[in-house]
Amino acid sequence: MPTNRNYFINSSQSVVDESLAGYTLSQPLLFLVQKERIVLRKDFECVKSKGQVTILSGGGSGHEPSHAGYVGRGMLTAAVCGDIFASPPVGHILTALRLIGSAAGTVVIVKNYTGDRLNFALAIDQFRAETNGAVKVEMVLVEDDWATRNSPVGARGLCGTVLFHKILGAMAEEGQSLQAIIDIASTLRPSTLAAALGHATIPSTASQDSPAASSSEPRSDPGESFTSNTYEIGLGIHNEPGIEQRTFEPVKQIVSTVLGNLLPQNPDRCVPADGTIVVVNNLGGLTSFEVNIVTKEVIAWFQAEKLTVSCIITGTLMSSIDMPGFSITVLRATTDTLRRLNAATECKCWPGVLSVNPNCNFNMTPRHDSESTTKAPDSEVHLTDCQAKLFRSAFIQACRAVSAAEAELNYLDSVAGDGDCGTTMAELAGKSLEIAEETTDFSAPRTIFLNLSNVAAEIGGTTGALYGILFSAFANGLSAQDVRNPRVWLDAFSGALEKFVRYSRARPGDRSMLDALTAISYGLCSLGSLGSFGSLSEIGDLVAIAEVLTKTAKSCRVAAETTRVMTAVVGRASYSKDRKDLRKVPDAGAVAVSVWFTALAEVLQAAAAVPGSDVPRQ
Repeated sequence: MPTNRNYFINSSQSVVDESLAGYTLSQPLLFLVQKERIVLRKDFECVKSKGQVTILSGGGSGHEPSHAGYVGRGMLTAAVCGDIFASPPVGHILTALRLIGSAAGTVVIVKNYTGDRLNFALAIDQFRAETNGAVKVEMVLVEDDWATRNSPVGARGLCGTVLFHKILGAMAEEGQSLQAIIDIASTLRPSTLAAALGHATIPSTASQDSPAASSSEPRSDPGESFTSNTYEIGLGIHNEPGIEQRTFEPVKQIVSTVLGNLLPQNPDRCVPADGTIVVVNNLGGLTSFEVNIVTKEVIAWFQAEKLTVSCIITGTLMSSIDMPGFSITVLRATTDTLRRLNAATECKCWPGVLSVNPNCNFNMTPRHDSESTTKAPDSEVHLTDCQAKLFRSAFIQACRAVSAAEAELNYLDSVAGDGDCGTTMAELAGKSLEIAEETTDFSAPRTIFLNLSNVAAEIGGTTGALYGILFSAFANGLSAQDVRNPRVWLDAFSGALEKFVRYSRARPGDRSMLDALTAISYGLCSLGSLGSFGSLSEIGDLVAIAEVLTKTAKSCRVAAETTRVMTAVVGRASYSKDRKDLRKVPDAGAVAVSVWFTALAEVLQAAAAVPGSDVPRQ
């Protein structure tokens, strides 16, 4: 089994015992029988004295919060836990039955795995013999795995087991008889199917004292069968192989595949006219982002199929340690079933039942569209056609250069930041390119930069805010000015830089994008002596401007590279400035500035190198 990751544990031999101890220490209504790994309701004697049916479940560990997490009023009376992925031994199960065996009867909920089925059955038989049948005990076997529905030993027990815990536990709390509970249990037919990107990694291999001790029959080397671009349908919760490996695809298609198997081919398990109870279960390794997106796609699938979701339950209900995957469980809804799923419980791990929000309105309109684009006022001074074409060409090349640098910028940012500088900059570049696609008229630079400011502000994050401030201040500096004069651009940039410093609180030498921006400011100072841009048909003017920008671009790259040896004072990198083990890399924000400014300079240099050409070919 895979063991290729570290865990925050003390010893691989004590994982289960310490985990149970930690859980019960934080749950004042529970009690732990440590030697036998039994988690009990503290009031279990009171439950028995009231004449209530008691509920026992259990199985191998590694599926937390199952099963100990569901011990409490309204669900289980007790749970007995085995080693990781291994059934608890008969003696431990027998001890649990001796503790909670009730005159009203006891229900034992068992997942259908060889080890669980044999060990729980043997313990029940021994308990019956001890009590001469005075305490009635009935076993409920859960077989909800769609992938193994045709197995000669029955389907495996998966997340549908938790629905049995809740529904039968609520019935016991209601005071229902043993027979009534068993009758309802026989009508519950959930169906579950899983999808995963890989297998669970475990801190140790569970002991295999006998063939019956294993909860599952896992493959000998499960890690070898997965590649980076595949996922598997139908895995078991002990790394058992699934029914099919597929090329990775968007989660919308994966959800469609899972539900397409679960519902149409199982009409007896879920009758659409009655509505469906849906469980979206994290197998342990998914982020909240992923679980929420899976939930969204599940609901969207039902809506597209015109099927009713009576309620949805989401979260980590039955995991496989850290398996990067999810399972979906469906169950036919009835009035009584829904009422019992909604019944009160003291179990902290039960996520609760939610109704689908029918009035949720997803606003999927683009952040930037032609209607929200700022229009140039009639009073704005415009560039000549030649200047506007050159401006647009440089603008487009700068955006493309930033997009191409996404991976490099993410890498630089990952050393001491959150690793998303490239992604954010690429998004900003992509949205900015939409401006160039919407209009070929770049004769009003103030308006262009105001639109850029709006785009940057909508990107969000620190990067979006900083560029939003820079663009907005630059646009204001161009207001009511003769934008054909290079001195106006220089003054506008200087003013924008002052505002940038005021809000960012960065200073040159602080290891930030400001270091590269300052190099640009210094380098452009000589533009003030060039006079008017004129029509840029005078090649001398263009050559002079291109030379200034080319030298400035070189200075900007040097400034960005120099941040490699600086100590970070601002930004996330400043939080780890004292770390000696981190790789010495230049600041990602400064490198990003050097990327787009170099692209601008290259466009002007190319135009200057071709006499008689307005702009380089795109």
